Amino acid sequence: MDIKQFVQLLKTKLPQNIIFENEQMKNYTTFKIGGNVDVMIKPTSYEEVSEAIKLCRAHKIPYYILGNGSNLLVADEGY
Repeated sequence: MDIKQFVQLLKTKLPQNIIFENEQMKNYTTFKIGGNVDVMIKPTSYEEVSEAIKLCRAHKIPYYILGNGSNLLVADEGY
């Protein structure tokens, strides 16, 4: 499953307003640097976090749980 197919799946399982594609990481780090990520999910509940992780694991999609972005460096090439 490619990332575009995975995003479509996410949109059927999670609220669309928490799913962001091609998001700039510089907006989320204290150093204000970093490239884009393919998809970012900003969950508002435990259930949304749980569902997103289950889907990532089931489809072998790598994921990273980001806190407040403090002391985080993201390459300009993105993630």
